[in-house]
Parts: sequence; structure tokens; C-alpha cells
Amino acid sequence: MNYIKSYSTFAALRADSSAIVKVTAGERKTSEVDGLPVTVTTATVNKVVWGELAGGPVIELRQVGNTDTVGVNTSRLLESGGEYLVFVVPSTGATDASPNRYLIAGEAGVYQLQADQYVFRGGNVPPGGSRPLPATLQGAGAEAIVIS
Repeated sequence: MNYIKSYSTFAALRADSSAIVKVTAGERKTSEVDGLPVTVTTATVNKVVWGELAGGPVIELRQVGNTDTVGVNTSRLLESGGEYLVFVVPSTGATDASPNRYLIAGEAGVYQLQADQYVFRGGNVPPGGSRPLPATLQGAGAEAIVIS
């Protein structure tokens, strides 16, 4: 499992990521890893915004939780057909690791496209409830903001 961490800047989130990608979520499968419920979503990579991504145009994104059990302070599960801007890190060391499987960096690095803006869907809520990363990013400028 990727660790849950609070981020105050995109630079800090990028430092824990291997890539930032725009994806369209596809089919979801649920299972368990080390006794924890997980969901693996197949995602089509529309664009690599920053960094490097191993594998082809389709990756798997593993998240803690499933539709019945959502982890505390974890990112919301990707919805099939949804478009996302995602900070990812390879899934290594887990019993279900594979070369094409990724985790959402720190459970914080996920924004969902809704109309003309990206809406934060990460679990990055530190004690006290304040969220240091922006709640929304304007679609047209989102890439520039997350890589600056």
C-alpha cells in the first residue's frame, strides 16, 4: 500500500511521483492485498503530462478500498468512464505488483475532470480538516499548474 501523506504543494506531490498522467478510467476489479480491500481500475492513458510511465497506453491503478469499504483519508475510487489527472507511482513490493500497475501518489494525487475543471478526489485531508492542495483546477491551465 502507498502511504497516506499530506501535501501542501504540487512540487512536493511531484517529488513522490514518477509521472503525472491524464487517463480515462475503465473496468474495475476488486480483491484483497495483505488483508486490505483494493480496487484495480484499468485506465487508458490519454497523455503523459510529466515524468515517465512504463508500459503501453493502458495501465492499472490500484486504490485502497472498494465500493463497500472506503478507507479513511484515501482517494475516492475512480469511476468508469471518468477522466482524471493523476499523480502516479509504480506499485512495487506488494503481492499483486506488476510492471503496468500504479498507485495514486500519497493517496492525494487525483483530480477528476468535471465540465471545464478538475475536482480534487484525493484523501489529502490532514488533522483539522483543511486541505492544502486546491479543491479545483481550471481544465485549460491544470497541466501548467501541476508541473510548475
